[in-house]
Amino acid sequence: MLMAVPARQRTTELSLLQRLEIANARNRELAEDNQRLRQQVAQALGELRAAGRTRFATD
Repeated sequence: MLMAVPARQRTTELSLLQRLEIANARNRELAEDNQRLRQQVAQALGELRAAGRTRFATD
């Protein structure tokens, strides 16, 4: 048997939209961070290759 949620505890459409916007903004931030980190890794790998170091130590 389902019980009704009291009105003051229900999530409003506006609240849900705000939460969605916040989540989307965070997702964009993380995607930008990932892109920046990928570029840094590519740059570092290119520098290692240019220096003749293609193997990595696994200490």
